[in-house]
Amino acid sequence: MKKKGMMFFLMVSTCIIIAQQTKSQSVVHGIIKDVDGKLLQFANVFLLSLTDSSLINGTVSDTLGKYSFENVEPGKYFVSATSAEMDIVFSQIFEITPDKKEINPGVLYLKNAKTKIE
Repeated sequence: MKKKGMMFFLMVSTCIIIAQQTKSQSVVHGIIKDVDGKLLQFANVFLLSLTDSSLINGTVSDTLGKYSFENVEPGKYFVSATSAEMDIVFSQIFEITPDKKEINPGVLYLKNAKTKIE
């Protein structure tokens, strides 16, 4: 009787682990550069919901200007990016579906903010 209980527990545990690993394995990734084509590290990058522009996730670009958001639920989104003394930039809108789980919004180019001296 103890063996049956242990086998049942192991089977259920295995199923739960497999279900969690296959659940929403979607990823959004891209690159941040300045308008001169230089890779921008430590840029603030945000994944935003299309419905209400609410923040879903945030990160910073790495030393190669790359960013990534993993395990994003199906839905419509866009990415915004900014850095110190740079204007904010937005990606095109994209949708994650069960068929389309890897999204690359392309390179986002940041430009220096214009400062007015009065």
